[in-house]
Order: sequence, then structure tokens, then C-alpha cells
Amino acid sequence: MRTPIRNPYIGIPGYQCFGCAPDNDKGLRMKFFEEGDSVIALWEPEAHFQGFGNILHGGVHASLHDEAAAWAVFVKCGTSGMTTAISVHFHRPAPTNEGALRIEASIASTDRHLVTLTTRLSDSEGRLCSDAEVVYFTWPEKLARKKLHYPGREAFTDPV
Repeated sequence: MRTPIRNPYIGIPGYQCFGCAPDNDKGLRMKFFEEGDSVIALWEPEAHFQGFGNILHGGVHASLHDEAAAWAVFVKCGTSGMTTAISVHFHRPAPTNEGALRIEASIASTDRHLVTLTTRLSDSEGRLCSDAEVVYFTWPEKLARKKLHYPGREAFTDPV
């Protein structure tokens, strides 16, 4: 079952995240869903994100993986933090003109304040285009609320 994740940062003055701010016309404007143990996004690439010939730029691949990992930390770990390492592996070109791409993030392991996530980017036919391992340093929730304006896990779900 796919459940929409609410973006609680909308409306905060100065919120222009390249990955998820819906009003950043130069950004990715990603929207997320929970699906089992994973956080996913279905993202429709625009032509200005290509590197060459309707192929998604490699740096945009990395940004998609990084953003999906962050949202998995928000929702699945109940805190925030920062990327400390990302390793992207490219398997096939991701087309920018053949429909939505799927980005999936899930937690592989945790070790104190370090969370290792795996992410996958697939084309509209489900073929793996790239995957990544993302290591995230996380703050205890109380500190994340204070230093990183983390609104709490409950802020990512719509009130019933």
C-alpha cells in the first residue's frame, strides 16, 4: 500500500530545498510516499535535467538518491541529520522523456548515529538505472528539532 507523505516544510520562510520544495522552479520538486519499509518518489524528469540526448545527468541521479535517503531518515528513523557519504553506481541511462522515474530508499543498517540506506532509481519500465549507498549522520530527535528544525515524525502524516 502506498501512503502519501506530507511535506511539513511547506510554508516555512526561506524553504527552497533543491530536492523537495514544490515552489522551487529550478529544483526537483520531489513528493514522497511510504510503501512498506521503503520511502519512494515517482518523479517526472524535465528536459533541463538531462546531461545529453534525453539522458538524466549523473549529478541529478546523485541528488535524487540523496533526497530520498533524507526523507527515509525523517519518516523511518524519526529524526534528521546530514549525508556523510554517498556512493552511486550507474547501470543504464535514465531517460528524461519516457515517463516517471521511481526512486526508492530503505534503511539497510543503523550503528549509533550512523544510518546506512540503500536507494534505487528505476525507469518507467522498472529497469534499474542507478543505485546508491547513502550514509547519514543522525541527531537525537530532541537535538534535530532544535538545530535542524525537524518537526517530528507525526508532521509527515496527514491528520485523520
